[in-house]
Amino acid sequence: MKKIITNLKKMSVGIFASVLFAGSINATTYTATQSGNWSSALTWGGTGPGATIGTVDNVIIPAGMTVTLDMDVTVNSLVSYINVAGSLTTTTNSLTVTQGALQGTGTRNLMYVEIGTLGSMTFSGTMTADRFVNSGATLSMTVSVIVND
Repeated sequence: MKKIITNLKKMSVGIFASVLFAGSINATTYTATQSGNWSSALTWGGTGPGATIGTVDNVIIPAGMTVTLDMDVTVNSLVSYINVAGSLTTTTNSLTVTQGALQGTGTRNLMYVEIGTLGSMTFSGTMTADRFVNSGATLSMTVSVIVND
């Protein structure tokens, strides 16, 4: 009987490790390779991140790049993030971080930004927003935020 319990423990550890490994296979990092629209494959050098950043997907906008948010975007995973070292801008669309993070050192000029209860925003760049809603537990900024509404 003791041997069966030992084997079950070994099997459950193996299954747990397999599940963790399988989950990491689906991780995708989208890095802007040139300035352009969020929805354009050219901006990302291939397939772009789409309207929902989920699972363990991450988005990076490097310094010197400007990405125009031409669709409403939602970050909806605790381990996902959008990192803006360059610039993220829009005059018509929204960015909602229900879970995950908005971070970086760049510039954000956005119409609507919402940080949900499981979202966070940490950056040392600048942000201008027509409307800013925060319910998040973590809000850490070291430069300036201009909210028009």
